Amino acid sequence: MRPFYYLFVLILFNCRPSSSIIKNKLDLSNQQFRQIKSIDSVLFLISKSLNNNVKPARIRRRLDSFYLNSYTKGELKAMLLGEYIFRNDKNPNFELDRSMKPSEGFNMDGVDDGKKFLDSVIAKNFNVKTIVQDSLK
Repeated sequence: MRPFYYLFVLILFNCRPSSSIIKNKLDLSNQQFRQIKSIDSVLFLISKSLNNNVKPARIRRRLDSFYLNSYTKGELKAMLLGEYIFRNDKNPNFELDRSMKPSEGFNMDGVDDGKKFLDSVIAKNFNVKTIVQDSLK
């Protein structure tokens, strides 16, 4: 029984739950963390983003907008997903445009940003096979 107890204590002190890692890496107050801790999909996106080299400042920027009631929960999820998709870009610049109707879609700053976004969405959600046809036939 004693070896099991020591093993349990070692595991307990060496494993930090992802919630405390998120809270510390993003320097969130207890009140700020309480606002997002019940939104599992947001915690998952934040954890995934931090593990895949999204800069904490970019995540924090999105969370700050949520805390100021500039984003709904759904909008926060979408913006965090966008940060994850564009994580390798040096200076991604995208924001919600509330002047547009929802059916008008995203407003990207450039063609390259739009192409990257669409390519990533298509690749993740659809099994696309390209068929090349000879135009001379």
